[in-house]
Amino acid sequence: VGAKKTSVAAMPGKTKHFQTLLIGEGLCVCDSPGLVFPQYAASKEDLVAAGVMPIDQLTDGRAAVDVIARKIPKKQIEETYGIKLPTPA
Repeated sequence: VGAKKTSVAAMPGKTKHFQTLLIGEGLCVCDSPGLVFPQYAASKEDLVAAGVMPIDQLTDGRAAVDVIARKIPKKQIEETYGIKLPTPA
């Protein structure tokens, strides 16, 4: 605990090779360079939501938030954050 085991960065692209970290009996965390194939990333917003592109590359970050919001059930967001979201029109 407290010792550096792997390198990290706030920006995507830090991982240059496959890394593993043994956490405990039967648990190994793996980190690999991200690959984004065009058929899975239809827009810049998808790339930001996937953590591949920094959000400051967008002129409007709300579109990336919308990509994420469409993937997470409304009930889960409400329970996690203790809020009540309006019902879409």
